Amino acid sequence: MRTVLRNLLLPLGAAAALALASGCVNVEVASSGGADSIVVENSGCYLFYCIPLFSGDPDYPNQQVCSWFTNTVKLDTNMRLLNEEAKDLGAHGVRNVASRYISEPIIFLLLKREVLQTSAELVR
Repeated sequence: MRTVLRNLLLPLGAAAALALASGCVNVEVASSGGADSIVVENSGCYLFYCIPLFSGDPDYPNQQVCSWFTNTVKLDTNMRLLNEEAKDLGAHGVRNVASRYISEPIIFLLLKREVLQTSAELVR
């Protein structure tokens, strides 16, 4: 009985730990060859693949702060953060905007993690 519980609870505990570490918003600025670019990454975790448990809180980027039971993993959220960062850096706008969406199961049919990455070059 203990072996069954350990074999069942160990993967569930590991999945829960991974899920709890996955909800965040990161905004990074990089310079390469005289061009500056911004990358925004937002992630969240979903129960039964559709009910948001938590996702990154766009009001607190680069901190491990979650929005509970809210889906913020959306393109408009990433674009807002991207434009705010560009404005803070004194840019006139952005160009070459690209996004990448990743959806990965944590526990099949139970938990899913979504990640949305959006990047752009700054126009000075």
